[in-house]
This record gives sequence, C-alpha cells and structure tokens, in this order.
Amino acid sequence: MNIGPYEVIDKLGESGMGIVYKAVQSSLRRTVAIKVPNEACRRSPELLDRFKREAEAAANMQDPNIVTVFEACLHEVPYYYAMEFLSRGTLKERVDGKQLDPKSLLPAFKALCHGLDAIHRRGLVHRDIKPDNLMADEHNRWKITDFGIVKDTDCTVAGTSTGSQFGTVPYMSPEQIEDSSKVTYLSDVYSAGATIYHALAGKPAFPGGIVTVMHNITQGKYEPLGSVRQDVKYLEPIVRKAMALRAIDRYQSCGEFYEELEHAVLTGKSHVPPPIEPKTIMDEAEPLKPGRSRLVPAAVTAVAALLIGFAVFAGSRPGPIKNSTTASRPAGNQSTEREPQAGLQTGGTSPANPATQKPHKPAPTDELPTSTVQPPKPPKPPPAEMVSVRVCSKSKLLPSPNCTSIITHEFVKAGQPRSICTICKPPMVSVNVCLKSGLRAGPDCQSTAIREFRRGSEPRSTCHVCRVISTDGIAASPR
Repeated sequence: MNIGPYEVIDKLGESGMGIVYKAVQSSLRRTVAIKVPNEACRRSPELLDRFKREAEAAANMQDPNIVTVFEACLHEVPYYYAMEFLSRGTLKERVDGKQLDPKSLLPAFKALCHGLDAIHRRGLVHRDIKPDNLMADEHNRWKITDFGIVKDTDCTVAGTSTGSQFGTVPYMSPEQIEDSSKVTYLSDVYSAGATIYHALAGKPAFPGGIVTVMHNITQGKYEPLGSVRQDVKYLEPIVRKAMALRAIDRYQSCGEFYEELEHAVLTGKSHVPPPIEPKTIMDEAEPLKPGRSRLVPAAVTAVAALLIGFAVFAGSRPGPIKNSTTASRPAGNQSTEREPQAGLQTGGTSPANPATQKPHKPAPTDELPTSTVQPPKPPKPPPAEMVSVRVCSKSKLLPSPNCTSIITHEFVKAGQPRSICTICKPPMVSVNVCLKSGLRAGPDCQSTAIREFRRGSEPRSTCHVCRVISTDGIAASPR
C-alpha cells in the first residue's frame, strides 16, 4: 500500500484520531512514520480539523526534544503527515514493571522537561503528556510526540468547549479534569510529574477505574513514591511538588522541575523540604488517655467556678445598716472599729473626706447573682506565613516563559492563589528572508532578500541553496 510517495511496510499503532504506519520514502531511501486519519476522524469535521492542527503544531516545533515532521498533506485526500521514525519504543515500554536506576532515566526526563519548555515558549499546552508519548530513536534520544489535543493559550481552540475533558486520565491535572479548555502550562508540569512518578515506580500513581482515578486525582490521594521504592525516597518531595493539587504550589516551569530533579539524582540529596500536613487544634492538644473524655474536666471546672463565685458573694454580703453610731460590734474587738462606708451618713456623723472617699456600692439585694462564667473562646488562627514569589514587573503576576519584563520578588501569603502573566509576548524582530528558498538569508544568498517580522523566539533555518560548485569541483562559491 502506498500513501503519497511513501510505501507502507507495517502498522505501528492506532490512536483516537489516526493510524500510524512504518513506511519508506523511496526517493530518499529513509524510513519514516506516517500518520493518517482513521475512519471516525474522516467522518467528523471536528476530529479532522484537530488532526490538521496536530500536524501543523508538530511541524512548527523545531527542537531536538520534539519529533520532527518532514512533510504533510492536509488540503487534499489522502490526508497524512510524515515524521521521523523512532525505533526504540516508548518510555512506558521501557519502565513498566521495572524499577530502573534514576541516573539511567535522566536523559528521558531531560528531553521531557526541556521539550515542554520549548512548547510553552510557543504559547502552547500539550495536554497529553504521558509515558506513551515519549519515544526514543535509534541513538536513544528521547522525543515528545502526539500533538493531537495541543491548546493555544492565546486563543480558544475550536473543538475544546467549556467543561470538556481531553487527555489521558491517570496523567491529567486536577484542573484539567474539571475543564480542559482552561488549563495552563502548569497542567503540563503536573503531567510531567505523573510521568516521572510512573518511570521511577514502574507503575502509574493513580491505578484503577476512571471514576476512582478522577476522584483520587482531585483529592491528591496516591501512594507516596518513597513507599513504592525506598531507594528513591529522597526524590519524593520533588515529585510531590510537581504534582501539587494547586497550580500555584507547583514548579513554575518544567526547566525548574528538571534542575531540582537532576541535582537530587546526581547528589542523592533534595533541597525541597517534605510537605507539612496542616494540623487542627485537636491535633496540637495533649493526647487523651484511653477511656477519658475532654468533656468531663471541662464540666468539673465550670461547676467549681460557679460554686466558688457563689461562696465569695454570699460571704461578702453586709448586714442591715443601723441609724445609730452604737451599732453592735464583736465582743473584745472594740478597738477595731472602721470608718463608715463612703457616701453614707450615720447618726449625725459628717461625711467622709472627699479625697479619701471610695466609690459608692449599690445596696445588696436578696436575689441570687447570675452566673458570670463564660465559655472559653476558641484560639485565634495563627497568622499566615509570608513567602517570596517571583513576579513580572509589568503585570505584577507570576511570570510565564514568555515574560520579557524585569522579574522582581514580592511577599505574599503562603498558599494565596495568583494568576499567570499572559500579556508579555516575545518581541517582534525583523529578519532577511531569501526569496528563492523562503528561509533566513545566509551570507551566500544572491537572490533578492525581503524583510519579514516574526517573534524573536521562533527558530528558522538558514538558506543553503544559493550556492554553486566551481568548474573545477574543488570549492563552493556564491553566485
């Protein structure tokens, strides 16, 4: 079977939208992988449009950590695109059921994180990072594949409606499960963490059925990496940070994630502190002995306070006031007479000196006092810890890979959510383009060159066709 100029040799696999074949391009005698839409994709305009976007996104990625697209036919039947053939298989095939040395997996982790950084610099989110989509070529160079559900962060992609879910569930972030149309590149950071967990543990972090997996992801319930492999327990805080429930608590780029991971693997130590589980007031209280309750001591204390208050009040009640100065006194204690209470006149005695006059107390009554014992007030919550975060000086938000403004530091409350900067774009630069090849004009170009504006981060090949061989065939010279 032939597809365009390619002769099909074998079928490699099938995805939700297309079929991948191993083929040979006879004109160049090279082996390629060619992807064509399957029958369901050809019948659905939405899926067919997504197939074309996949080919265009992959073709515009010129990075050694991303699969290279050689050619595409997207405007007439048969639709296809040809890419480099990765003969060494997927990361999933390499690690499933095994516990490999972390150092041997560093090349795969590096290609994954650096490739995702390149995707994010283009303003795209992959949304389907998993061990099946990281493959190696014959030289054991790892590359990211499958851009079928890639999303442009600068616009709403057709076919991704609000509330929809796209991706492979065990590797999806919590926000991607909720709504795949609103994810940012931090969702790819989570998926990279889940992929690296699988590679180190030899199994996914979230096994089981779809409903169970989705619930566990949104709750952050999975077996810690150190419980699966004791020898890589020092990597557990790093992977856990990449797989944090809240996007703001994760690494802010895949490059930052890989730097921490590489340093820990090479040195055997991690700089990331273990996560601190929040404690409740009851957790911090003294532990109870078996068979005792906290309510009994509290009730005894309250009753004792009431009794003491009543006894003090009853013992301090004065007797009835006499209108004579010869009020009865205790026998044998006549010399202990005290001055009458301030503000009361007794039998013609003049009022007390105003300078030494005490405040007037109301006359006592026969009614029992009401209880003044109040229930204990709950302790105030501890103040939130302030942490330093990197912010874009232009938008005052967390910096994105595209931020060209000065990055400053700002103190915020720990755990406070913060948006990602979306207003900084790579600057537009002017380049010379060769009319003959359509590439960047080289020093040997003699064709008319035009100027073209493009983003500074967009790579472009240099023209190499404007050269001729001299008549003696020894040296090349420009036209």
